Amino acid sequence: MSLALSLLCAPAWAAPDKAEYDARVGKARELIAITGMAKLSDQITTAMVGQIGQMVNKLNPGHEAEVKEMLEEYFLPEVRASAPEFMEAIAGIYATNFTVAEMDAVIDFYKTPVGIKMLNSLPTLTQQSMAVGQAWGQAVAQRATGKFVEALKKRGLKAPQQL
Repeated sequence: MSLALSLLCAPAWAAPDKAEYDARVGKARELIAITGMAKLSDQITTAMVGQIGQMVNKLNPGHEAEVKEMLEEYFLPEVRASAPEFMEAIAGIYATNFTVAEMDAVIDFYKTPVGIKMLNSLPTLTQQSMAVGQAWGQAVAQRATGKFVEALKKRGLKAPQQL
């Protein structure tokens, strides 16, 4: 784990001993596995790469196939190779915020019919939430930028061409 991630995930509580923290991390790994977080993270990564591709394609019209190939050759493998580091960081976060007993309760929930439904629905929920979030973010940014630029101009200040 990188230094930045290890500092971010350092326990906020004073663990009684290393064994307790290790037990929490182990249970967090189990929770991450049952939730399919690695697969979900990969789906989010794939969507992110698609968005990056769209931005690069706007700057390089006619080179879509080349951009896609380069993203798949250079960008995506690097991100995917670092996924285990990310999952370990998430395990550290869970370990600092939940006890073994609490994570056991969550794992038990995910084994129930409604928990299984929730897990099976997460990819669709995440995809739909990302689409709504992107549209909402663009609309809000557009409104906020317009008001901000207008206020700058009213005060005789210059606004950048693009925000």
